[in-house]
Amino acid sequence: MHSRRLVVSLALLAGAALAGAAIATALALGLRHDPAPRVTTVVERQRASQSPVALDTLVLKSTDGRTLNDAAFFLITAKEYARAIPFARRAVKYANKRTVTYGYATFNYGLALLKVGQCKEALPLLRHALKIEAASQAHFIRPVINQAKACSQPGASGGAP
Repeated sequence: MHSRRLVVSLALLAGAALAGAAIATALALGLRHDPAPRVTTVVERQRASQSPVALDTLVLKSTDGRTLNDAAFFLITAKEYARAIPFARRAVKYANKRTVTYGYATFNYGLALLKVGQCKEALPLLRHALKIEAASQAHFIRPVINQAKACSQPGASGGAP
């Protein structure tokens, strides 16, 4: 009787082990299945569309001397002298003559002209800037005047310094 009980017990134990293994496998497979849908993100790079109107054109419509001079100064610092000229020209035209902006605009206009080789046109503007700007600015202006003088001499070789 003991041997029969032993066989039945072992059979039940083996059956329970198989059932446990089956349940564990089913649970493991069930946990791997993600019920949330998978999302794929696609990133497309688009080219920036060309504006139908250039920013220069829009800013050049301004009659604010300070804005125009700031644009000219930015272009001069970027060594875009030819692009700076129309901004500086309009800044001189529209800046209040009693402000520092007018002095800066006059200098920037002369400097931009000098840098593109228009030395004779630059010289009167630079001289005027020296007169109207603060005395503390003279050490910046005088060397540029000297460059314009040298560049505008007859027989001077080359254009812009």
